[in-house]
Amino acid sequence: MLNQLNIFCFLIMSIISLSFAKDSSNEFNNAVIAYKNKDFFVAFELFDKLCKNGNLVACNNLGILYDNGYGTRQSYQKAFEIYKNLCDKKISIGCYNLGAMYSSRLAVETVDREKALDFFGKGCDYKSTISCERYALFNKSKSYISDTNREFIFSEESNNY
Repeated sequence: MLNQLNIFCFLIMSIISLSFAKDSSNEFNNAVIAYKNKDFFVAFELFDKLCKNGNLVACNNLGILYDNGYGTRQSYQKAFEIYKNLCDKKISIGCYNLGAMYSSRLAVETVDREKALDFFGKGCDYKSTISCERYALFNKSKSYISDTNREFIFSEESNNY
């Protein structure tokens, strides 16, 4: 169930509109197709290249690959760094994914509700509906911990943030 949530949690984000050349868009689409077909090595290679060229959506998806060990050696640290970089740039999805990491025992040594709440709040401030919903959930339930239902947001759209 966890892997299904990680793989198929596709949302449309609308914070910043990025424009990419046709070749870059085709590469992004090819990366998404590879991801959906579970050809994670190809997806990793393409998302990595796109991320290095400044595609922030590809960076987010690369973080998800690192987080799950898809197409690369699993590294929560690299995923964390990618999400933190996105959040620092006021990209809501990066903040949401950091909140998801802090709300789960799977990626951090101990659950940190305050940090999770802070990052969900930042994502909400940057206009992410799911971040606002998760922020409200954490605020209402002082004991809420997401142990197995950690959801990361993977995007199929190269120009939606």
